[in-house]
Amino acid sequence: MSGVIRMLVGEVQADGVVLTPAGVGYAVETPQPLEAGEQVTLWCTHIVNERGEKLYGFGAPQEREVFEALTAVRGVGGAMAIQIVAALGADGVRRAVANQDPKAIAAAKGIGAKTAELIVVSLADKLEAPPQDTQNGRNGSTNADKAVAALTRLGFDTTKARQAVEGQEDDATVEELVRGALGKLGGGHG
Repeated sequence: MSGVIRMLVGEVQADGVVLTPAGVGYAVETPQPLEAGEQVTLWCTHIVNERGEKLYGFGAPQEREVFEALTAVRGVGGAMAIQIVAALGADGVRRAVANQDPKAIAAAKGIGAKTAELIVVSLADKLEAPPQDTQNGRNGSTNADKAVAALTRLGFDTTKARQAVEGQEDDATVEELVRGALGKLGGGHG
């Protein structure tokens, strides 16, 4: 079952709970960590299964849509789907599926080759490709996507990693993008 709570607006508490203006707190798992005191709007999916229930929140409805598509694949639960969305972002997942690139999906933490292949095959007709990459015009992950994935694997928050990579030279290599981003991030994690 999903869809009981579709959107939350509130303030993040020190323990990661989102407190609504009505004073109700919800524990929400998100692709990127939330900072205490931050005002957030989250598009949510509420999943109930034999192990319990969990609320997943996303900063954009597109992320929630991709997450829900992933959880519809046999054997892919919420924990696995959120890892994929955290590592690739909504457009990265769409691009991997459109380009039939299970290796991109398998780059997410805890995702094996067989599961990645099943995801690509299962979602081929369910997810639209993202707009064409105007920077390099080629299929597959962009250097920016690869740099963000590398920074995420180093422990940086995905959103901050994307922001640090943005605005660098269009033709920069992955290594150059990561170096530039590390300079902007100042070496601090999260």
